[in-house]
Amino acid sequence: MKRAGVLAGAIGALTMTAFFFVAQLVAGISTPSELFADVSAPYIPVHLFGILIGIAGGYTPLKILGFVSVVVGQFAVGIAGGILLSRVAERRRIPAAATLVAVLWLVSAIGFWPVLVTSYVGLPPGPARVLTSLALFAGYVAYVLTTLAILRAASARQDGSRRSFIAGGAGLAAAAAVGSGAALATRTVFGYDGTTYEGPDVVAITPVSRFYVVTKNTIDPKIELGLWRLSVGGAVANRFELSFEDLAKRSKIAQETTLMCINNPPDGGLMSNALWGGVRLRDLLAEAGPASEAKLVAFHSADNIIEAIPYAKALDPTTLVAYEMNGAPLPVRHGFPARAVVPGFFGEKNIKWLTRITVETALFEDFYGKQGWGPNEEIPTHARFDAPDFSKPLTNRLIELRGIGFCGDRGVARIEVSFDGGLSWRGAQFTSPYNPLTWRLWRYSWTPDRAGTYQLAVRATDSRGNVQTSKVHGAETNGATGLDRVTAHVV
Repeated sequence: MKRAGVLAGAIGALTMTAFFFVAQLVAGISTPSELFADVSAPYIPVHLFGILIGIAGGYTPLKILGFVSVVVGQFAVGIAGGILLSRVAERRRIPAAATLVAVLWLVSAIGFWPVLVTSYVGLPPGPARVLTSLALFAGYVAYVLTTLAILRAASARQDGSRRSFIAGGAGLAAAAAVGSGAALATRTVFGYDGTTYEGPDVVAITPVSRFYVVTKNTIDPKIELGLWRLSVGGAVANRFELSFEDLAKRSKIAQETTLMCINNPPDGGLMSNALWGGVRLRDLLAEAGPASEAKLVAFHSADNIIEAIPYAKALDPTTLVAYEMNGAPLPVRHGFPARAVVPGFFGEKNIKWLTRITVETALFEDFYGKQGWGPNEEIPTHARFDAPDFSKPLTNRLIELRGIGFCGDRGVARIEVSFDGGLSWRGAQFTSPYNPLTWRLWRYSWTPDRAGTYQLAVRATDSRGNVQTSKVHGAETNGATGLDRVTAHVV
């Protein structure tokens, strides 16, 4: 009977897995794999997170490992449940199965409670929590019904019909799980997560298709505009909700702003520049009437990230709720239909798929703060080389060096290049205009004195006169510092 329990539990787990996959595909309901990742990720310290990425061989492999591990866990629980039900007398299996569903659902509801509000199609938190809870319940019901059916068939007297039923059930469940899993795989972020923008063809405004991407998700939200609302609340006098049409009717601001990931090294490409279109956050807050003791403004996303910025930064006229990118609606991967744009703060504060804005009167740890990122969210001064390709020998003639400098929202005032490892510096020329919120492209025409090896470095100075530090510090926890240093072989 144990063998029958293993088989029945496995087929039941296949059915349950297929149900969860279909629910994500059709209604944007988080699978248990995604719920587990979201509820646990904030409590993984940033240093341990880096170790796990190293062990897995990258962020994408770590995501895949985490997702698959939970699916494997579902099968382990499913098989254990099948064995348990197989040992119960047949007349008592239905009450036992009902108890099993109740236990699984209660454990899931309690464990996943903070993230049950996640909705990948943009439902408000209340309805999203109800729908996700019901989906979990329905998945467990599908599991026990399938398991009971297989157990009954296994105990039937007619061997031929029994085998046919079991084989058919196993085949159908497997086909459903594999088919829905394959369909879900086409929606994953693995084809674009970690996109960088760097190299000799970098231009002032990044093409949307090449804008850098970092996402915590396995599958990004795909918001349905008919369901989506942006609510403004918290410690305010007048709470309100906006449809996309309501948001787009407000006075639009067009603003060029560069965004950069907190995990970007001085020579890295996890940064890009775009022309954003949207409304000033301070105008929305003014409508709401914030409390006088407001300390923070929190952004809530459809994928259940909550990130906060100081109230004073929220009132800065350059802080936007953006719904356009380079003159077109935001793409899905960049936060459609609306996102936060907070100049000078790392990308993690510029959350995508924005659904709620709340005014807070007390300090709290937000999503990435719980991991240990911050507390300083201001971008340090950066400069890098983009050309030429220093991995190849350079001919002893006029060589054009090119790259970018970025100082958050402080503006790039000067770029300098060193050819002796930082002992002396020469000023470079800018090839893009000054904008305090964006990077600047630069170039330097270099004629080497001789053939040989040169140690090059580049640094930026912001509009306040602060020179980029040469002190090397990793991205954990306030962003990387140091100079982009390269070795040039001139022949």
